Amino acid sequence: TAGGTLKVLDDVKGLGAQTITQTFTLDLNGHTLASATTKFITLNTAGKTLTIDDSKGEGKIEMIANLDGEAYAVFINNGTVVLNNGTIHGENVHATAADARKGIGVRVETANGKFVMNGGRVEGQSKQIGTGIYAVGPVEVYGGEISGTARTTKARAIYTKAATLIVKNAYLEATTTAGGSTYGIYSDTGTPVFTVDNVTINATSATTDAYGINLYSGNAATISNVKIKATTAPIDADATSAKVSITSGFFDKETIWLSISARRR
Repeated sequence: TAGGTLKVLDDVKGLGAQTITQTFTLDLNGHTLASATTKFITLNTAGKTLTIDDSKGEGKIEMIANLDGEAYAVFINNGTVVLNNGTIHGENVHATAADARKGIGVRVETANGKFVMNGGRVEGQSKQIGTGIYAVGPVEVYGGEISGTARTTKARAIYTKAATLIVKNAYLEATTTAGGSTYGIYSDTGTPVFTVDNVTINATSATTDAYGINLYSGNAATISNVKIKATTAPIDADATSAKVSITSGFFDKETIWLSISARRR
């Protein structure tokens, strides 16, 4: 399949961990590839690209694990994963409440890895911490939907500490159903500048803080054409040195108490 296309012909369940070492296109063809492993699909070869397409629609890469730890549907250490169509779903159903129990759709582990999203959907879900995309390396989103869902603790559509984050023409959603904080985009240390354009963000929490975009100390964001609905505030910027440039946008004032919240951490 090197350099070619691998087309899925039927649903396949109970798959083990899959390590990608060649450049090729995976056409989900309307089917589901399912696993319960810690890291379902791993790309760990520099210079290689896995492209995910779905020629029929409703195709899915699905990882549902019961794990005392972190679980990922797609794990990128080296190389590039491109999502054009289809759904990537990472879920951890472990019942014990602890921050270590995380369900993540896509994790870019190092600066040598990269995730590009042109369409489709990425989902991260857990009873404790659910994150759609967890980025230590660069992430570029040019379309599609990203969600993070948790029962308690924390939900994030995108968590980033990467040097490069671009999010355009996308819908982001973060939800906790029984308490815990939520963020559409949470930028941690290491993301000096990121761009958000033509993006809709919905961040809701049953009991605690919910923000559309968080900026950590030293980070900066250029934001344009955004629609943000957040239970607490659309933007939470660290008071010490975070910088925000907003050229246009709409903030739902029926559900927020302050357009920009600056807090010392």
